[in-house]
Amino acid sequence: MNYFHALENGYRDIPYHNRIHATDVLHAVWYLTTQAVPGLPSLITDHCSASDSDSDSGITHSHMGYLVSKTYSVSEDGYGCLSGLIPALELMALYVAAAMHDYDHPGRTNAFLVATSAPQAVLYNDRSVLENHHAASAWNLFMSRPEYNFLVNLDHVEFKRFRFLVIEAILATDLKKHFDFLAEFNAKVKLMNQ
Repeated sequence: MNYFHALENGYRDIPYHNRIHATDVLHAVWYLTTQAVPGLPSLITDHCSASDSDSDSGITHSHMGYLVSKTYSVSEDGYGCLSGLIPALELMALYVAAAMHDYDHPGRTNAFLVATSAPQAVLYNDRSVLENHHAASAWNLFMSRPEYNFLVNLDHVEFKRFRFLVIEAILATDLKKHFDFLAEFNAKVKLMNQ
C-alpha cells in the first residue's frame, strides 16, 4: 500500500488528470473485467459480479451451468467475465496500469508539449510524450524505495512481463492511437463472428 499512497500523492491537483480521474479509471477497469458479458466464454473460477447469487452456497446462478467443467465454455445463460479469462498477473498489470496511467500529468496535451519543445517532448522524441512520462515516472517512483516494491515475490521473468504489460497498457492510452486500436479490435470481433 505504501507505493499506491505515494502514487496517489504524485497526481497533481489539476482539473481533470488528477487522483480522482485515476480512481475513476481504475474502478472502471475493475468493473469492466468483473461484470458478466453475454456470450463470453467462462470458467468455474470466474468471479463475475451478479445480482442473482445463491446466498447459501455463494455460487452465482450464472456459474451453475459449468460447475462440472473447468474448461472454457459458455455457461447455460451465456454469460462470462473477462477476469476469469485473463491470467492473474495480466489482470493485476491492467489494474496497476490504470492506477499509474496519468501519474504526474502536467495538465497539458502532447501537442502542446511538442509545439513548445518541452523537456519531456525532447526526451521522448515527440512520441506519446505524456504516456511515456507517466509510465517512466511511475516506475521511477516504484523503484525509488524498497518499501514500494509490492512485487517482491515475483521472479525475474514474472516481473519483466508485469512491467512490460503495465507499460504497454499505459502507452496504449495515447489518443493518437485510439482509432488504430479500435479498427484492430473491430476487425478481430468481425473475424470471431464469421
